[in-house]
Amino acid sequence: QFGVREPGHIRHIYHYQDLGLVPDPVVVHLNFSDGPPFGPIPGVKGIQSFLDAVPPGKRPFQWFIHNFSNNFNSAASTPESHRMLNLLAIAMGGHVRTGIGDLPRWDGETLTNAQMVACFARIAREMGREIATPQEAREILGLAPRDPQFRRPNP
Repeated sequence: QFGVREPGHIRHIYHYQDLGLVPDPVVVHLNFSDGPPFGPIPGVKGIQSFLDAVPPGKRPFQWFIHNFSNNFNSAASTPESHRMLNLLAIAMGGHVRTGIGDLPRWDGETLTNAQMVACFARIAREMGREIATPQEAREILGLAPRDPQFRRPNP
């Protein structure tokens, strides 16, 4: 997975892939910022600038949004930007990235990671997007199938 802050970085990734250094699938975190001066302005045009950087004839990449705050000491974005960018990701064919590290509070409430994922999953379904199963998510991200021998320890 790659984190990119400028649309031109997308072209670099595909060049490295042509050199045999980057395998499929290409998975990218599109970085935006509410404050520090890097990357496109968060929004539709900013997302589209990354998507438009795919060289002709190349397979589109899988992508997530990552929005930094205006506080260099915190990776969390503002709730408004976080929701807006993830809703745009759902609408534009990307994937949601959420959790307490990205959005510590939702409408003034502190939610668990699972509750935040459930909120975006509900919204995605309402927008007509299917939610990937864990196995489908592993395939999208190019991860090995889950080892059937692995068992989560009981708490």
